[in-house]
Amino acid sequence: MYNEILRSGKTARTVAHVHRVLHGMLKDGERLGYLVRNVASLVTPPQPGPSDWTVLTRDQLRLFLAKASDTTYGALWALLASTEMRIGEGLALQWDNFDFTAGTARIENTLSWRRGSWYLDDPKTYSSTRTIAVRESVTNSLNGWAEVQAQWKNINPEWATEGFVFTNGGAAHCIPPTCSGTISARSCATPVSPRR
Repeated sequence: MYNEILRSGKTARTVAHVHRVLHGMLKDGERLGYLVRNVASLVTPPQPGPSDWTVLTRDQLRLFLAKASDTTYGALWALLASTEMRIGEGLALQWDNFDFTAGTARIENTLSWRRGSWYLDDPKTYSSTRTIAVRESVTNSLNGWAEVQAQWKNINPEWATEGFVFTNGGAAHCIPPTCSGTISARSCATPVSPRR
């Protein structure tokens, strides 16, 4: 069965997930007396290879941020790249979370997907609620973004951000597919290839 999954184009990581679920179900069957033996214990699934994460080089990141700076969410990408905050944490930021005088941002929420919709949630872990330093260049980008929001508000007085920093021009907050789609539509002049 595992070989069939691999031949279908899935990765060893997918096979490991299938094995874990199957092993757990059979273990419950054995514990409850429906099975004599958990046959999944006799199988060693293929080991997942290196992570599928794409890591940009420093030059690739500079190129990406330069191209992204001209887009709607350039300030978001600059913030994420310079602070290592999770995208959900960045999208959940409200203007009140920033202290521009001190150059800091307070992470108090994250934007999460559950049961078919986006919602604000507590950060991933207790220690994820934190105050982080924000570079002056990013602060300048954020101030520029605040001016864009003010222009949108002047064009459409009924448009409300509900205090969110990163909005899509009509909703309370941006959602990850909307933000990432905006950037990917503007490809870099130089191809950005993954680095392992």
